[in-house]
Amino acid sequence: MASGKSGSDPDELLTTRQAAEIVGVGTTSIKRWSDEGKLPAIKTAGGHRRYRRRDVEQLISDQSAGPTLHTQL
Repeated sequence: MASGKSGSDPDELLTTRQAAEIVGVGTTSIKRWSDEGKLPAIKTAGGHRRYRRRDVEQLISDQSAGPTLHTQL
């Protein structure tokens, strides 16, 4: 049936680079947002960050709602 790449498992763990590509920003922004608490990260045993797909998608949703509200004011 569907391969792992074509499905959108909300619990799929993404690397910093994958999350950055989905959001359309650099990896530094992803790490900064994680440090600021805007994007929850899971630390691997090796100290790398992983991000749940659903959290990345929620960040996109939150960001797209923000500018709309400001332009309406």
